[in-house]
Amino acid sequence: MSSICPSIFYKTFYLICFIIDNNKIVLRSFVLPVLTLKSKSLKINVPENLIKNKRHLTQEEIQILKSLNNTNEDDSWQNVYVNSEENEFDPYLISKCTIRGFLIIGRLVKASLKFHDLVLDTGLYNSYLDDVVLENDVAVHNVAYLSNYRIGQNSMLFN
Repeated sequence: MSSICPSIFYKTFYLICFIIDNNKIVLRSFVLPVLTLKSKSLKINVPENLIKNKRHLTQEEIQILKSLNNTNEDDSWQNVYVNSEENEFDPYLISKCTIRGFLIIGRLVKASLKFHDLVLDTGLYNSYLDDVVLENDVAVHNVAYLSNYRIGQNSMLFN
């Protein structure tokens, strides 16, 4: 949920997709209005229940994230919330990501996730994140566009 300044305009995009319905492939199209800001004065309001037991980044963590080629639309990095428990957030596990809107991160510590023969390290790597909630111990690798999602615990996203 975001509150925005009054200088905005709308564009319309069309989403065309194939849906399998009763073992038949059906072509569907949807109209998607897209809100684009003309001004950078954006205030992000995050629901309180999502940031319970979360904190903002420290200056040291922000410097580490910047040194790992991460970028953020919010120069102050106040749109990023991490687990408030001690030793449950490792900023070195986020690299080459672009952050827009809010980003809420649960526990993020060095570990590996395995599914059959696929093994991925936890962390966020080379991805675009926009208004995303990540629960504990996730692996997000090379995801070109992740917007308005809530990703569950021990999930793996990769491309």
